[in-house]
Amino acid sequence: MIKNLGKQMKDFAKAREFEKAQKIKKTLFTLSHIQDISLIKDQVSKGAFDTKNFRIESYDVAHLSGTNMVGVMTVVENREVKKSDYRKFKIKYNSGVNDIKALSEILTRRLVHKEWPMPNLFVVDGGLAQKRAIEKVLRENGVQTPTVSVVKNERHKPKEILADRGALLTKGKKWSQLEREILLSNSEAHRFALSFHKQLRRKF
Repeated sequence: MIKNLGKQMKDFAKAREFEKAQKIKKTLFTLSHIQDISLIKDQVSKGAFDTKNFRIESYDVAHLSGTNMVGVMTVVENREVKKSDYRKFKIKYNSGVNDIKALSEILTRRLVHKEWPMPNLFVVDGGLAQKRAIEKVLRENGVQTPTVSVVKNERHKPKEILADRGALLTKGKKWSQLEREILLSNSEAHRFALSFHKQLRRKF
């Protein structure tokens, strides 16, 4: 995959399609750090991995027994939340409680907006099922940006971060700089989703 992307980047550069080449370069940069979990932890611990100029988008949904279901997108960029890029979505899917279908709908609608900057990493709340759902949407839209999911414990506290092929970035130990940013984006998505849902409920 990385080899093919490298070839595409060179082809775009030769054709002077620099914007497309730059997008692939960004994807290659991310993949090279996300795919090798041991490498990313080693680089972070040594301070070699810099998350400046690194954009993370996180997604979450909120509802009350399936009613007034909403979704949100939050952004962490340059190690800070970027509230100006936060987005709200009223879920159109209405056939009962299905967080996975809701997440798929949110991401599908987000990808329609080509004017929004593409992130280096997509984050979703949940486990493998949620992660695979958004990966499917990305594949169908020709997007190769990596994804992770944040797994919570029974108290809804972060327990694990699932990366490519189900590998764990961390399992209950000290979080790295990148992992803290992932958790920050996830926490913001959860907070923002609940706030949006409460806002809608007050209107009814």
